[in-house]
Amino acid sequence: MRSIGIIGLGHTGILLANLLVAQGAVDQLVLIDQDDQRTNAVAVDLADALPASQPRIIQQDYMALKNTDIIIIAAGDASKLSTGRFAELSANAAMIRRLAKQIQQSGFTGVLLNLSNPNEATTALWQQELAWPTRRVIGTGTLLDTQRAKVAVARQAHLHPTAVEGFIIGQHDGRLVFPWSTWNVNGQPMPAAINGHSLDQHQLAIKSRESSWLTVNGLGYDATGICFAALRVIKAVMSDSGKILPIAVYHPQFKTYLSYPVAVGRQGSGIFNLLKLLPIEEEQLTVAATSISDQVASQR
Repeated sequence: MRSIGIIGLGHTGILLANLLVAQGAVDQLVLIDQDDQRTNAVAVDLADALPASQPRIIQQDYMALKNTDIIIIAAGDASKLSTGRFAELSANAAMIRRLAKQIQQSGFTGVLLNLSNPNEATTALWQQELAWPTRRVIGTGTLLDTQRAKVAVARQAHLHPTAVEGFIIGQHDGRLVFPWSTWNVNGQPMPAAINGHSLDQHQLAIKSRESSWLTVNGLGYDATGICFAALRVIKAVMSDSGKILPIAVYHPQFKTYLSYPVAVGRQGSGIFNLLKLLPIEEEQLTVAATSISDQVASQR
C-alpha cells in the first residue's frame, strides 16, 4: 500500500495532496495541520472532487505516520517570502523543534522530504532534531532551480527543455551554483556553440533567478513548481528508481546539507553523482555550504 503523510496544508500542502490523489499515486493519505477545520475541509474537498480515485484519508493522527512511506513537510509561512527567501528560518526552526518529537514517537521508519525554506538549512535542522541517518532526511533543494535553468537554456537555444541536461547545485534560491561546464545541450557540451551560436551563461543565470522572483512577486508563493519537484522525488522513492536528482542532502565533504545530485530510492538519498567542477565552481559551492552552515548554527 502506498501511504504518504503531509504535514502543513497551506498552498503547497493542499496542491500536493490534490496532485497525489488526481494522479492515483497514493492509497492512503495522512493529513496534518495546526488547524483541525482546515484539515477536515481538505479531506472533504478531495472526497467530493475525486470520489472514484479516493484514497483512505486519515486526519490529524501522528501515530498513523508509522505506516507511511514518506512524510512530506509542507509547513511554513508563505507571507514571509515577500521579505526574503530566508525570512522563514527562525519560525520554521521553532516548528521543527515542536513537531520532531511527535514524528519520532510515531515510529515512522521511512523517508522525510522537506519542502520548507530555507530548504537546505531546515532539512539539516530536521535531521538534527530527529537524529535519523542522513540518507532518510532529504529536501527538494535545487530541483526547481534546475528546472528553471533548463527552461532558460532551452529558450535561448531554441530547443525543447528535454534536450538540456545538467544540474544547479548549492543553495536553493540563495547561493546557487551554475556549473555550466558540466551541462549538455542537444548532446553537446554547453560551452560549445549550439545551433551556430554560443549561449550567454551570465544571462541564463539571470533568467533562471528571474523566474523565481516573478512567481513569488506575482502570487506570493511558488507552490506549483515546488509540488512538481516534490512529485519527482516521491516517485523516485516509491519506485526505488535510483533516479539522479539535485536535492538537499548531507554532503560529507562539506559536513553540512547542500543541494547536489544523488541517486534517490526507497532508503532516501544514495550514491552521489560526482560532478567534475571547475575550480571557480568548487569555490562557489564552498561559499554556499558555509552560508548554509551559518544558517543552521544560528538556530542552535
